[in-house]
Amino acid sequence: MPSGNSWEPELRGALPERVAQWLSGSAAPAKNLLGGLEGALEAESESSALYALAWLITNMSNDRPILAVVDDMQWLDAPSLKLLLQVIPDLSDIPVLFIVGVRTSDVSHGGRLVELVLSSASKRTDLNPLSQGAANEVLAAEFGTPVDSE
Repeated sequence: MPSGNSWEPELRGALPERVAQWLSGSAAPAKNLLGGLEGALEAESESSALYALAWLITNMSNDRPILAVVDDMQWLDAPSLKLLLQVIPDLSDIPVLFIVGVRTSDVSHGGRLVELVLSSASKRTDLNPLSQGAANEVLAAEFGTPVDSE
């Protein structure tokens, strides 16, 4: 999401008339934004850029459900976090699922925005770190050989 590039393969692989439909109406200004949210702020006001991207996601979900995975959310830039804040509250109305991974112990970068995104989640699962023994088991299973704890 920070670069916007995660949506581009879907847009490039779609039929031109499908892309035109996705980028119609309130999503039309998103045409200027697909190179990244940084460019969005030059071409559009931040709020109109985020609004257009939210509508692009909504329009794309009219064809089929969308699964969007965001890893290391604590490192997202402010416009990307604001996009999540714009889209997540409306998810009950559209077939979009965001799975977000975040290290809550490392949210100093996104700070308050990360906390706002987390508080808007409909379901939250906190995972504890693996113990040394559990980490060794995962590595042994992956590599097919016992792992030395040291």
